[in-house]
Amino acid sequence: YEHGQKLNTAISVLSKQWAKHGFPNGSAVITKEISHHVTDYTQLGHNIVGAMIGMLPSSEASLRAAFYDWVDEKTLWRIQGDLLSLTRGEQPTFEHAEAAIKPHLIRAMSKRPAPDLLYRTAIISGQFGGQPYDKGDTIILSLASALQNDLDQNKPDITTVFGNYRDKVDPYNTGRNPHACPALDMAMGNLLGIATAVLVAGN
Repeated sequence: YEHGQKLNTAISVLSKQWAKHGFPNGSAVITKEISHHVTDYTQLGHNIVGAMIGMLPSSEASLRAAFYDWVDEKTLWRIQGDLLSLTRGEQPTFEHAEAAIKPHLIRAMSKRPAPDLLYRTAIISGQFGGQPYDKGDTIILSLASALQNDLDQNKPDITTVFGNYRDKVDPYNTGRNPHACPALDMAMGNLLGIATAVLVAGN
């Protein structure tokens, strides 16, 4: 919590500097491109923090876990072969990656989610799993355990790994889901792209 507060304070100061003076000379190409479209520097700052502490660690852990499982289960070469048989020597497309890699990636991420434990602070008193808790209590949930039921039924669901879709209304929330990752589709596209690049390069 304190780490998040300090990051928020630091990025707020930086965002105000960007808004007033623009981006520094020598900024990366992508930063310069972003600068032409930014209207809300506070939101940009929040996105940067989200990428730093949300996207990068979990993406790296997810990819590492997936390739570990594929090597350990001796399925890596079959996945690579499936991809290459679809591309037939051409550059792979997103559709190729979805067909050849995504099912295996979802299963691997369900076996070894990142993070594997979720820490939540109760805002009201109640019961969870038959156990009472009080407002302010820290509740620790095992995401890996929650996903095991889907794996046992051979129906792994990637939305559970990401906390469902941010704007999806379901029986457990009304309206916007505050704990869901807002970049589910973007993150999966990123992971598929990296996994595809590795498999093609290793051909």
